[in-house]
Amino acid sequence: MKSFFITILCIGMLLYAHAQDPQYPAPAPTLQNVTAAEYFVDADPGIGAATAIVVTPALNVNNLSASINVNGLSTGVHRLVL
Repeated sequence: MKSFFITILCIGMLLYAHAQDPQYPAPAPTLQNVTAAEYFVDADPGIGAATAIVVTPALNVNNLSASINVNGLSTGVHRLVL
């Protein structure tokens, strides 16, 4: 009886066993250049509708500098989003 249960268990394991994908883990995606940027103050106008920033296409834009127009902003706290 014990061997019967072991046989059934082995058959069940064989039916439900799956081999791992040979490319596991998947390779990292290829990095792409940052080609565009935009900013807005306080309210998000939507993708592509904010103020554009001139960007030289590169993988690293850590040293990006931009002039942000703050004319017309009231005194107080505002949120700048790049």
